[in-house]
Amino acid sequence: MRFPASAVLLLGFGIFLVGCASFAKRLEVITVSKIQPTVTTRADVEQRLGHPKETVMGSNGKTVSRYFFREFQPSTEVSWSVRRFEPGQILFRTLTLSYGTSNIVERKLHDQSITAIHRTNAWFSAGPGLTPESVAFIKPNSTTEADAVARFGQPSSRTFDGDGRSVLLWFGVKTRQDMWSDPDIQKLVLLLDERRIIREFVLVEHAESEFEPLTLH
Repeated sequence: MRFPASAVLLLGFGIFLVGCASFAKRLEVITVSKIQPTVTTRADVEQRLGHPKETVMGSNGKTVSRYFFREFQPSTEVSWSVRRFEPGQILFRTLTLSYGTSNIVERKLHDQSITAIHRTNAWFSAGPGLTPESVAFIKPNSTTEADAVARFGQPSSRTFDGDGRSVLLWFGVKTRQDMWSDPDIQKLVLLLDERRIIREFVLVEHAESEFEPLTLH
């Protein structure tokens, strides 16, 4: 399902980029807490965090910037057998900022999720199973956020679009042990209205491991 033109989202969620990030770009609470709505300017933010991964313009004239940080965290279990079948988890942080025409932060949303990685035989998986069948229960203007969370668990990321509406994202990953660099990834994106009812949604199957910007019309 595709969003209407008024709900264009650019969601470039790349989940397997580990790399070396500075402390600031890890989006730790101590860093993000220094960004204060009505006080901090866009120039101050970009001096501290660099340019955002995504920039979205809203019909209200506001600019929304999104920053992401994600890393694989290996299991610290002492038991080798536990580590074999539960090798670690994916840490995913999102920082979403809204600026007005004065380029001062008006709204801030800092989100963090942990997704466990499981092994079954030669296969690794993380997140819920996202298929056309598993999302068929979603009915726009009827199904609620609570319904989606009950089915899939807490989302991988919470953010908002250029018009300030809440956006939720889940990802599901499956890959063979010898193909970790080329996983099969599914992505579910939900747009909520002010009542926390799903307004629109889109399921992207077989997304790239470094998610390309996704424009929904």
